[in-house]
Amino acid sequence: LSMCHQSPILAQPHPTLKRLLLNRPPRLQPLPHLRLMLDLYHAQIGEGNLIELCRSALPWVGEIQVADVPGRCEPGTGEINYSTVARALAEMGYTGTIGLEGWASGDPTAAVESFRAAFTV
Repeated sequence: LSMCHQSPILAQPHPTLKRLLLNRPPRLQPLPHLRLMLDLYHAQIGEGNLIELCRSALPWVGEIQVADVPGRCEPGTGEINYSTVARALAEMGYTGTIGLEGWASGDPTAAVESFRAAFTV
């Protein structure tokens, strides 16, 4: 179905599988209709080093999801410097979807504005 409509299938792998896949990039070839959904909230909890993870995963990424750690709220409420991550993604040439998958720490409109501000490069 994906090949007929020229739209990719996004898969969010279990963190252990993600590590196995991304630690062996020379052996993997990107498939045109299968992409990983990279969840930076979980990656920060599990591994950290988000920019290097993005760099190694980029050929397989179809969408990036973000939320700050701890709390799973909008950028600027935790330990991740998402403005730096956004600049690095732009330098890597990433033009795909970035989605906020978290909770508003307060006013929802302000949370969306914080997300936009962090990812406006």
